[in-house]
Amino acid sequence: MIHTNLLGTQNVAYAARDAGVNRVLFISSDKAVHPEAQSYGLSKALAERFIIAFNARAYARGLRLSALRYGNVVGSTGSVVVKWRASHAAGSPLELSDPAMTRFWLSVGQAVDLVMYATRTMRGGEVFVPDAPAAPVTRMAEAVIGGEPRFNVIGIRSGGEKLHEQLLTTDEVRRARRINGVYVVPPDVPTQWHWDASAWLGEPVDPGIVYRSDVWRQATVE
Repeated sequence: MIHTNLLGTQNVAYAARDAGVNRVLFISSDKAVHPEAQSYGLSKALAERFIIAFNARAYARGLRLSALRYGNVVGSTGSVVVKWRASHAAGSPLELSDPAMTRFWLSVGQAVDLVMYATRTMRGGEVFVPDAPAAPVTRMAEAVIGGEPRFNVIGIRSGGEKLHEQLLTTDEVRRARRINGVYVVPPDVPTQWHWDASAWLGEPVDPGIVYRSDVWRQATVE
């Protein structure tokens, strides 16, 4: 995780700077929010922090770096949806950590659109977070097999698996702006580190929101 998510991100950023690339977007994860007990989330959170800090050094050479953070992409390689379909086809019960578990969900197309939007509009040093719907994993399983699934409940895995995920911290909510259905979190570095000191676009976010999958707006799963 350190070699890929942190050192690998550093290598890409340094190579982009040296090659004259002008934009780098780091794809993060909801697991980067409050990652205290999870190595994967910690590595993603550290990579986010590196991208934000390195932007302050790289902008003078024409390179902007930002991060895009989102949740589960339905049907992506290694997705639980792929595993569930294989289990259902084999007549086996679907493995489930906890029936109360909830997650944020995006389609592959939505994830691609977000990447393109962030790459096109990034100023550097910010974190993009989509306004994504959430749903219980049991509801997603029902949609995957088109009926009432049988589950093999295996318990929450060691290493920091969470019951619910979060996409914005309380501190980020206070700083975030919302524009075109996307939350933009400006960098929390000194103003003199910004390549551009102009005001951030978008509307301020209600400081009382809790962007966590068990209390956020629920997805319509079909």
